[in-house]
Order: sequence, then structure tokens, then C-alpha cells
Amino acid sequence: TKICQAFEARVYAWPRSQADADQRIAFLDGRIKEQSQALSAYEKYFKEEIQALIQVVRPGGNSAIEEMRLFCAKERCIYATLNMFEGDITMRANCWYPTAEEESIKQCLQLLSGRMQVSAFLVPSRQSDHQEIGGHGTLNINRTPPTYIRTNAFTESFQGLVDTYGIPRYREANP
Repeated sequence: TKICQAFEARVYAWPRSQADADQRIAFLDGRIKEQSQALSAYEKYFKEEIQALIQVVRPGGNSAIEEMRLFCAKERCIYATLNMFEGDITMRANCWYPTAEEESIKQCLQLLSGRMQVSAFLVPSRQSDHQEIGGHGTLNINRTPPTYIRTNAFTESFQGLVDTYGIPRYREANP
């Protein structure tokens, strides 16, 4: 036993009689049977859960797990956007937007403000020399506005090719 202890080997008691050996075998067989039943029950539960996750939630929709993934991605984007806002009670964000879309943005904010019983409005800032682009707040006033290139279904694929060679700066022609 000293050699077994030196090598940290596990020592098992040897049955002293045939009756003790039979009793030990019966005990171990029962243990194996219980473990097998528990394992098969877990496998059955696991397969049922997988089936529930891959089941399509609604006709023409995604699986439940894909819906969860999309929900998490959407929530992450919402929180990332909200983290860009400033203020405690009144939240303020600075952004660039095309001047041509100013009215539709105002209408959308008014519509959603009334529906959700909150106050949201657009305060355009035209203090910079960039008159084609509206700004909100003072953070981006002295910066060059980002390039916004309006595309449609036909020009979108070509614009992707043009963008691989570089995006034009503000007020530059779109090749």
C-alpha cells in the first residue's frame, strides 16, 4: 500500500467472500442502471428543447433560436445607440441627416411622440458652412459632414463597386 500511496493510486477494498462480491456487483449494476436512465432522460429532454428551439415560430418566419438571436442583436444596437445620447432626464443626440429628409424626420418624431406619450423633436443647427446637411446640437458643427449617396435598387450594386475604390468626400461628385 505504501507504493500505491506514493503514486497516489486509488485502493479499493477487495470483497472477503463470494456473498460480499455478489452484493457489490448488484449495487454497482443498480448504480449503472440509474445512471443510464438519468442519461437517457437528459438526452430526451435535450432533444425536446432543441426541437422547440428550431421550430418555426410563425409561418414564413424564423426559428425560435434565430428570433432570440435577432432580438439580442436588435437590443444590442438599441443600447449602443442610446449610449451615444447625452443627458440624464432629457436625452440629446447629435447627428447628421440629409436636408431633403428633414420634414419626414420631423413628422416621424411627431407621430411617434404622440403615440408613445413622450416628447421628441428635431432641432436643426445650420451654424456651419455646410448648408446642404442639417445638424443637431453643437458637437459636429465644425466637422466635415459624412458622405451620403442616395441609391436605388438599380444603382446600389454599382455603388458598392465604386465604394471599394474609395468614398468621395463631402461635396465631391459621385463617380
